[in-house]
Amino acid sequence: MTIGRGRIRRSGVACVIMGILLSTVDVDAAGEIPRASADETTPAAVAAASPLPVTSSQPAVAAAAAENAAPEAASADADAAVATQTQPKAPEGGDLTHLTFTATGELPSSLVSPADDDVAPGTAAAVEVQTVKGAGVELKVGDAVVPFSRIGKRTVDTKTGVTRYTYYGVVLQPGPNVLALTALGAAGARGATTLHRVFGPGRPSSLVVSASGPFRADGVSADFVKVEGRDSWGHLAASGSVVQVTLLQGDARLERVTAAEPSDPDASPTPAPSPSPGAHGSTGNRQTLDVALDAHGAALLRLVPGLTPGAVMLRTECGDATHEARFFLQPNLRRPFVSGLISAGVGAVPGIPGAPDDQPDGTNSRRGRVALFGSGKMGSSLATFAYDTADTLQRTADTGGALGTYQGDPADRPYAITGDASTRRDDALSRDHLFARVDNGQASALWGEFRARTGDANGGGLGGFDQLVDGAKLELGGETRRASLFAARNDVGYDRRVFAPSGLANGITLRPNIVVGSEVIMLATLDPRTGAVIGQTALTRGVDYSLEYSTGQLHFIEIPLPFDEAFNPRQLVVTYEYDAPGNAARTLGGRAEAAFGPNHAVKLGFGYVNDTTGAGNVTLASQDLGGSFHGGTWQLAHASSRGALLATSADAPVTGAGGNAFHGQLTRALGADRFSLLFDRTDAGYNDPFGGLSTPGLLNERMTYAHRYAGGSGELDFDLGHQANAGVGVVGSTQTTASLRTRRAITKRFALTASLERRLATSAANGQTLGTSNPVAILPSPGATAAPYTYTSSSNQSSTQASLGADWRMTTTLDVSVNRVQTLGGVNDVQPAQTDAQVTYDLGKGGRAYLRERWSAAPVQSFAAATQALTAPTGGTHATEFGLARSLGNNTTVDSSYMIDHGASGDDMYATMGVRERLAIGRTKGDMFFQHALATGTTAGGFNLYGATLSYADPANRFRASGSTQLRTGSGAGVSLSFAAVGSLTADLSLFASVNDARSSGADQADERVGLAWRPSKSDDGVTLLQFDRRDGTGAVTNTQSGVLSLEQVLHVRNRTDVVGRYAYKTDGDSYYAAHSSLAGLRAVQRIGSRLDLGAEARREDVRGIGGASTTAYAVEAGMRLGDQVRLGVGYNLRGTADPSLSATPSHRGAYITLTSVVDRLFGWGKP
Repeated sequence: MTIGRGRIRRSGVACVIMGILLSTVDVDAAGEIPRASADETTPAAVAAASPLPVTSSQPAVAAAAAENAAPEAASADADAAVATQTQPKAPEGGDLTHLTFTATGELPSSLVSPADDDVAPGTAAAVEVQTVKGAGVELKVGDAVVPFSRIGKRTVDTKTGVTRYTYYGVVLQPGPNVLALTALGAAGARGATTLHRVFGPGRPSSLVVSASGPFRADGVSADFVKVEGRDSWGHLAASGSVVQVTLLQGDARLERVTAAEPSDPDASPTPAPSPSPGAHGSTGNRQTLDVALDAHGAALLRLVPGLTPGAVMLRTECGDATHEARFFLQPNLRRPFVSGLISAGVGAVPGIPGAPDDQPDGTNSRRGRVALFGSGKMGSSLATFAYDTADTLQRTADTGGALGTYQGDPADRPYAITGDASTRRDDALSRDHLFARVDNGQASALWGEFRARTGDANGGGLGGFDQLVDGAKLELGGETRRASLFAARNDVGYDRRVFAPSGLANGITLRPNIVVGSEVIMLATLDPRTGAVIGQTALTRGVDYSLEYSTGQLHFIEIPLPFDEAFNPRQLVVTYEYDAPGNAARTLGGRAEAAFGPNHAVKLGFGYVNDTTGAGNVTLASQDLGGSFHGGTWQLAHASSRGALLATSADAPVTGAGGNAFHGQLTRALGADRFSLLFDRTDAGYNDPFGGLSTPGLLNERMTYAHRYAGGSGELDFDLGHQANAGVGVVGSTQTTASLRTRRAITKRFALTASLERRLATSAANGQTLGTSNPVAILPSPGATAAPYTYTSSSNQSSTQASLGADWRMTTTLDVSVNRVQTLGGVNDVQPAQTDAQVTYDLGKGGRAYLRERWSAAPVQSFAAATQALTAPTGGTHATEFGLARSLGNNTTVDSSYMIDHGASGDDMYATMGVRERLAIGRTKGDMFFQHALATGTTAGGFNLYGATLSYADPANRFRASGSTQLRTGSGAGVSLSFAAVGSLTADLSLFASVNDARSSGADQADERVGLAWRPSKSDDGVTLLQFDRRDGTGAVTNTQSGVLSLEQVLHVRNRTDVVGRYAYKTDGDSYYAAHSSLAGLRAVQRIGSRLDLGAEARREDVRGIGGASTTAYAVEAGMRLGDQVRLGVGYNLRGTADPSLSATPSHRGAYITLTSVVDRLFGWGKP
């Protein structure tokens, strides 16, 4: 009986399972669409400058896509538009449009997925609906009916009759969408309509950064950083939204997570800034990555720490959404490590030929030297120190590298053809002989070189001081409170230059002997109408530009153009320090910060600095308060300046002696509405010689409100602005502008824009010409002359203007737009009647090509007196732009570092070669641009600017070449040429070539280098390095001519003999050596056993043009190791080398003895 019951149970279970399996079947095999999913979408070819939606084969879907895309592209902040506007893709396996409906009874319908008030995973989603057997379901999103061709699957439960349909690629607007479901039956019967609300993910309105931490400054233990975005409705942001992550401060670097974002095998690698703490401490050397949010509204980055403890600041930006996060690199309490040497010598100790004995690292360092470095745990703290009696611990222009990467560019050292591709860190820098640092938790004390900051980490805040100084620094920190104090004294001078970019890569020369790592280069963009600063971007050394510190030659890799894509003029602001032995800059200051409130979202900061240089004295004080909340941010800032620095050059302008600056800003995005308030006021006497571009004497107030129409068919904007000029030498004037703008998509291919603007302006001078004074600090590069400019005050004016524009997408790839601004009444100098026209061609994944034209009835006269001279040169009556633009991503701008194989140390010649890879044709990639401006007036002039860049890489990526050229005609005419090639020609032979030439009116520059390296790939028997270096200049600063051909040979004979030879020949003369001068040297070393060695060296110096300067020197030396750490050397100089300048320099002739000892333990601290 028990067995029978068991069988019955088993049979019953089996029947139940079979019933479940057979109760749900697919009515039509064609209804199961293979590989159909809601995520199968294709990007719409909607450019920010060409905001019409793409076409679709389905009219209803196209209408929905048009409503979706038009308002996003029409947004005034194009970079804030949702990056994931998509065009639905039809099911690959067919559709169910052939279905007929037979239901005759009650026709209910319901939404299965997504649920009511739920968030769809994307803006093109899968929607599952439910009804009864034999019925269908009509789906509407807003007023648009989703066609049956979107149905990819139908299932029917044969037991209950429940029928489900899945629509794929349903286009949803960001935010709430109303889904209307209506069941369909036989003979056109329709059931009751049910309404449901489903949210589509929108663009990020707030960002959150979190880390896996804690971080440790050990150089290897990478941790993940997560960036999460949420839209205006509090939901996860749309996937594909591009977030820009910037490393503002800290000894670390960012890397993309390969699994989340696979790299293009054809793309050039993007270099990270130098891991040196000095590099990361500079606002001019920040690292930036663009990452896309995934389906979960998040993106992962890998943060690789360096070796220096301290704060790490990250800033994330996506349109209007910004967020800053601070992390801390904890000290790595490692076992103590000590490395150093002690040397002593007597007699005719060898030194640097022709150099005084007391020269750094010269003869005296052989007679007696102590050099030590140590780092490690000391109690609960990390201690680091360095000491060298032979020289200071400062990076010099000769060893800093022309590329600014601290890797020692060989061309910076005369007659040297050495190189090293290994990374070299400088963690113990000081402008004297001692560096010391102690870290305990988040507190540290330092003596040495550091960046002194009193502003926020962005470096562009009011009253910000961000300079490289040497002295003492104390930092005290906690989770929510931090404070720093510093005092420094340096023999440097400060220089600041403000000038418009010419569009040429070469030809800009600053002062020579620049302090390595001290430069900060900002690219500022101005509003041509108001004269206010729209934004300032810090350029990155090695990515945007390279700087040769010894000569001051500045070369642009990412070439800044005179105006941006919207015809807004640009300015370069360059601040740097240079060696000035007679100066004595004394600096004292500090900064305190605190975070409080929920999630520590409110931040308060105070900064103060006083700098005295000679008889000049500047005091800057700043206070800033800001915070973030869901969907918005706010900020209040105040800065004051007192005093001024002495003019460092004859062309320096007269600056204000003191004043205040105020800034306030509020932004808020809530659903379909965006709101912002801006307040900026700068006194005429305000002067910050260390900060970015400011507008003394200008008041700028602005309120903006934007509303997106329901259904995404357009946008309405209202803008109210007020500006006022005041100050000594500036006529008081005001202007108030109110404008109403709208954009509406008429069809899927055609959209209209319209605006109405009213402007009222008052002035006490009624448009008088006030002479050729320049109210702003316009300073060209040294040796250049700024064009004179006649400042003209504004006049009493009132005007009413209207604009009408159209955007027509002619094909899926070609878009044409035109806009006309017409003055209906009155006069408007800041915006005359004008016509804009644009043609855009979509290149697919390669981006887009654009051609823009602007015709103005008169030149634009900027309202702000402080920047009127900066906006005038590009504010002509006719302007043209041609260029290529690429969507944000891995290859927005690719500037790559390449290595040469098989050099003296394996990979030993380093070159930074960059090219904007926005157009790809096979293995060749590049970029093109054209700008034209026609100005009128007595001092203004038009110009044409042409530019092209190309790069090539072989399939194996063993050889790469890049080149760029720019030609400017008219005002500021010139031409520049850059070319570089690097890579392996064969398994044993490598090539390096670099050409940087510039030609302009009154100044020419040439810097040309080519090198050839040979090293057997299967042995270390020898190395041959051949290089030619030519430099030529005719400008006021670079008036020199020099060419050097050099050869270096290293041979390893068996295992115990090394022979090194070097020869250098000057093809052109300079102020030190005449042409045809030469230098030859030969050195041989023989090791005898494990403790003895014998060496001999001969040197021949043939100096032309100086009688008695040519000479030959010989020397022999024998050495013996005493134990494991000491070497005793005995030698004799057979003949000394005379000084080429015939000064009283010792010839170092005779016998000598040296004793050298390696140090790895100090007072019980170090190697056990």
